[in-house]
Amino acid sequence: MSTITINIEFPVLIEEKEGYFSASCGSLDIYAEGSTHNEAKNHILEALEVFVSTCVEMGTLEQVLRDSGYRTVHEVRAAPDLNEELVNVPLSLLAAKDFGLSQAYAH
Repeated sequence: MSTITINIEFPVLIEEKEGYFSASCGSLDIYAEGSTHNEAKNHILEALEVFVSTCVEMGTLEQVLRDSGYRTVHEVRAAPDLNEELVNVPLSLLAAKDFGLSQAYAH
């Protein structure tokens, strides 16, 4: 079987609040926290991975993203707000069939 990986970038805001860090992806209403900036970033990334994977399994990813205001953009990259950073959410998909690609490219 073959796998493909799709990477989706979401804007995430990470702020320090009273000794801990709060991370949010406001467009999807997903939140996480951690004791450090990196820990909060890792937690929001994990939450986004679960969210995206669940949407794919349910067949609702496109509609959820459209309902959240996302649109297909060709060769134009919107910049995040000044305080936001982009996090890369990998989504690995396993093909239902082996199309022989792994053998064709194995040299």
